[in-house]
Amino acid sequence: MMRWWLILLLLLGVAPVIAQEPSAPYMVYVEHDQDQFGLDHLLFIHMGTGETTQLDLYGERYTPFGGEILYFDRQTNQMMLANVDGTTRPHPFMQLPPDADRIDWTVSEDGRMLAWTTAWRNTLGQLSTITMVANADGANMREVFRDIDLASDNLRALPIRFSEDLGTLYMDKHPDGINPYLFFSQYVALFGLDLIDGTTQSLPDEFGNCICGAAIEEGLFLRLRLTDDLQGFDLYLYDLATNSKITFPQLRRTGYNTGGDILISPDGKLAVYALASVTPRPNQDPLTETVFVLVDFDAQTQTVLTSPVQTFIRPVAWTEDNSAILFTSPQDNGTWKVVLSNGRLNRVAQTTFIGIVD
Repeated sequence: MMRWWLILLLLLGVAPVIAQEPSAPYMVYVEHDQDQFGLDHLLFIHMGTGETTQLDLYGERYTPFGGEILYFDRQTNQMMLANVDGTTRPHPFMQLPPDADRIDWTVSEDGRMLAWTTAWRNTLGQLSTITMVANADGANMREVFRDIDLASDNLRALPIRFSEDLGTLYMDKHPDGINPYLFFSQYVALFGLDLIDGTTQSLPDEFGNCICGAAIEEGLFLRLRLTDDLQGFDLYLYDLATNSKITFPQLRRTGYNTGGDILISPDGKLAVYALASVTPRPNQDPLTETVFVLVDFDAQTQTVLTSPVQTFIRPVAWTEDNSAILFTSPQDNGTWKVVLSNGRLNRVAQTTFIGIVD
């Protein structure tokens, strides 16, 4: 009989390493809310042997970082690292200062660099942020951006991702306190910070007409914006190197009033995003109906990929040579998959996929 962990790897579209090598990667999952205080089970599954290591944590925003998982510990207000051997330790240099309110971070795609922003309110009640970058080992640590919200717009700097050459850090002017009310990853006014000379430049047409989805990958900037009549969304693709722009044919879905979680495929040819109808209800969770839209850059088309689903899920990774997409939920444990050829959504794991670490 095929082992359960091997079946899981095949369902997720990950080729298992059958050899009994200690150096084989680990797949990482989490089971949220295992007690009334929000205890998580973080699971490291060895892709060669299926051996599982479990850590019990009160964490959030689990992020693969080299051979460990980076997270924020809600009980101690510390940035922590969880190791495949079952141990945890404070991050050696990235921490939330005692007088700060929040810390946000991003890791470069190759794992070589780390950026983090701490935010707090000054004595005048204005939001202040300091953004730092460093190599993964702490070398070349430096402040790269400092901002004070003098206009009292309640906006704070939020690091999003590094450019592929690590010369630019993309950031957002993000409304403070809005995250609990955002259903997807959405942004207001994206800009690029040059890590050499410290200059900033808004990304194309970032005039802040909505809190909508966006993605940046391999020099491509894909952006959702509200239509002029505020009844739908336009989709734009920019080549940041050539400043060229493509406007995709409109995709109208009556009643769908929020869009985000754009995920560009690693080969830069496709993308997927969520389009949802969100209906607030007094003293209850809102009613949510979501479809996922497939974007083809070469054909310059966008088409609805899935039937409407009431499960609140978001795309997190492309798999199977960009022919399938993995989804997870911020509300429920589990991992889902959609194969592009049929558009059917299937649950493939009871736990939530985080990523792969070496």
